[in-house]
Amino acid sequence: MKKYFILTAALLVSLTGIAQTTLTLQDAVLNGRKYYPQGLILPQWVPGSDSYSHVVDGYQSLVVVDAKSGEETGRITAGEINETLEGVEVFGRRPNSDRTEVSIRGTWMLKWLDENTLYFTEEGTLYTYDIINKTTSAQYTMAAGHSNLHLNSQLNAAYTVGNNVFVNWMGEESTVQVTKHQDPDVVAGQAIARSEFGITEGLFWNESGDAIAFYEKKESAVS
Repeated sequence: MKKYFILTAALLVSLTGIAQTTLTLQDAVLNGRKYYPQGLILPQWVPGSDSYSHVVDGYQSLVVVDAKSGEETGRITAGEINETLEGVEVFGRRPNSDRTEVSIRGTWMLKWLDENTLYFTEEGTLYTYDIINKTTSAQYTMAAGHSNLHLNSQLNAAYTVGNNVFVNWMGEESTVQVTKHQDPDVVAGQAIARSEFGITEGLFWNESGDAIAFYEKKESAVS
């Protein structure tokens, strides 16, 4: 009985000590990062696999992890990709760009096309990187000022420039302007305000990759 009383008293003292640990306003404001839970940087699922990737080493490496075992199964670095870019033909550069050599600044630029292929855009050109053969290939140059890039499995690209939709087809050098709105209040290819119905995109490829659907909205004031 005496031992039980001593153990109970010790637990109460311990719990009281924990309860007295409070978070001050200074801690919350100045040391927020200290209490922030650790997470993955830019996680992506690897298509066609049970793996995911995330960025490490100061955004200079992309690690591939098996989701079932949690073990690292691959690692791609910005340095090894830049080595392959030395011999790649440069199709074009952004207007007013003073860069003479193509290189990636970090693996945060990389996205998965399929299980063995990554892609990225640099100086307005789409590149693919084969992680098996460790080779980089330039595919085509997109219109200047492009954003909202959507690439399908056939490497066809749909994107917006300003308020209009553009398309580049794999194997064709020319860029196709799908919409030609001159009125800035008419916007094509971008999500509707406040992401109605949870839809956060404005461009949608069909399953076969040979046609696109897109939102079009008029943003002028209602009279």
